[in-house]
Amino acid sequence: MVYALKGADVQDVVINGRVVVRQRVPQTLDRARVLAAARAYAQRITKSLN
Repeated sequence: MVYALKGADVQDVVINGRVVVRQRVPQTLDRARVLAAARAYAQRITKSLN
């Protein structure tokens, strides 16, 4: 369906009839959960460097 586009050309993504990205904003992610996981990984990395 799409042949020669870049990621910057995409604004909306629909998979199996479900909108997963609208105006370049993910619709299916739990932002708070992702940020909490990122903080936990950052703490693990920081501890491993000490």
